[in-house]
Amino acid sequence: MSVGRYRDIDVSNLPPGLVVVLGVLLLVFIAVLVWGFQLMGRDARIKDPEARARARRRKESHKRQKALRARREKLRRKAARGG
Repeated sequence: MSVGRYRDIDVSNLPPGLVVVLGVLLLVFIAVLVWGFQLMGRDARIKDPEARARARRRKESHKRQKALRARREKLRRKAARGG
């Protein structure tokens, strides 16, 4: 079974200008990949206005409930101290 040939590429003899250009191209490629992955994540956003409003109300309700729980716990600790 033949694995194939591997080729060693000697990059130490490249001119500095070409190294700079290749480096910039590599950074641009990475930036485009990151940007593309971020765009892919945007498909998960809620597009229906009513569903968006429900999600916002749910989030606000969770915040209120969290604040109430914190206040109740604070009062419970205060009562336990006898204050």
